[in-house]
Amino acid sequence: MKIKVVDFREKMALMAGIVSKNPTLPITKNIWVGKGKLICNNLEMMLTVDLPMSDDQEPCLIPYAEVMDLLKYTPGNEVMILTQIKNTVKVSWGTGSSTFGTDNPVDFPFLEKQEPVSAAQLNGNLFIDALQAAAKYAADESDQRSGLKGSIVYLGDTIQVAGADGFRLSYQSLNLKYPEKGRVTIPIETVKTLAKLWQKAPGSPNKKENFVKTVLSPKQLELALLPSLTRISWTGIEVIFKQNESAPPDFLALMATFKESIKVKFYSIDLLAALRRMSRVAKDSSSIVKIIWDNDYLSVYAGGEKNETSSRIDVDGSGPGRIGLNINYLIEYLADKEGLVEMGWNSKSEPVSFHFNNHPYQVIMPMNVQAWPDDPVKPPEETKTETTQAATSETVSNSTQEETAAVDEEDPEGSVEEPIGEGAEEVPAAEGAGEQPAAEEEPVATEPKKRKRKVKTS
Repeated sequence: MKIKVVDFREKMALMAGIVSKNPTLPITKNIWVGKGKLICNNLEMMLTVDLPMSDDQEPCLIPYAEVMDLLKYTPGNEVMILTQIKNTVKVSWGTGSSTFGTDNPVDFPFLEKQEPVSAAQLNGNLFIDALQAAAKYAADESDQRSGLKGSIVYLGDTIQVAGADGFRLSYQSLNLKYPEKGRVTIPIETVKTLAKLWQKAPGSPNKKENFVKTVLSPKQLELALLPSLTRISWTGIEVIFKQNESAPPDFLALMATFKESIKVKFYSIDLLAALRRMSRVAKDSSSIVKIIWDNDYLSVYAGGEKNETSSRIDVDGSGPGRIGLNINYLIEYLADKEGLVEMGWNSKSEPVSFHFNNHPYQVIMPMNVQAWPDDPVKPPEETKTETTQAATSETVSNSTQEETAAVDEEDPEGSVEEPIGEGAEEVPAAEGAGEQPAAEEEPVATEPKKRKRKVKTS
């Protein structure tokens, strides 16, 4: 098997990061070479790269790391010859040779060959960019929710791409279509591989009526759904990977119910600068920033028990509101934006959304805020206690006056003025008389009124 060093080195470099260094299956440290193909497989993803060589070459297995080190320091104009005899492979060139231990090419674990159920040609630049944007917000490997570990692609008349980690959601509708409705989750590592391959070896545009139109037309890739695998391929490159069997949440249904009754527009650089000024202080309050706005201004607050900071920017709003958000999420979103950003909001218990030109639509969940800067100031405890005591005394005084007035109104004639003290006795009224008779021994002395007391009559 003969191949020019410069071509071999270029194709081998495309597999960097895909070949496992310490795999559970040792044979996957090797690259399968033969029949005009270069193939690696890490058991989750298989990459096939076309080689500029004849298809009738007998296959062999070469250790990736060892041969790659060799190619780095071999002149590119040399021709490399690969020869495998049993479990050894010899690599030779004009001025030297190396021999490596390897495995039998027959034992290489290819992914099962499957025929496509459906397929479509897509704008590669648009599709790969959308996958990368969604993967930034996908759940990482430590997350137990496997349905969120990747870019989620909804297929149909309009292809939609989403990524979420439970706190943030990135969502984008593409001007692309697929012949059948479906959903596929592309793992994060696969998205990274596709992006790297597309950058180094992009696809070719479809041929048009003339050369200029062909050059200006978008580069194409093919997305194909297989019975249990997914294939993405373009000129000279084919990536086949396993489908994620765990179903993600129905983000399309979620987005259909989301409302934005209030919208606020602001310049990204203004809010980004304010957030960066308070990023260190915000760490004292679990990275929470409190955002309060009206139709003209938006204020942000951050701080803990000792430190606090605030800032205000100009906005164009359609109504007042307030919400608590994670400052790190906001900074990450605004970092690559320059221009007018629109924020949508409905209520404090619902997420807030952000729009910027043709970038993905992003939703961020709110954080719980215990106290707001615009909350009414509560009176101190001492003042509150004194106020309560004064109110109680006034209530008791009013109650006593009402009782006295009631007694006077109820029996104005059947009462005598009598001092309160021990030894006071009730004086029986004369039969048929409406007035009290005087005592026999001596008349009752008249004393100043102290309190009226009702006297029972027989």
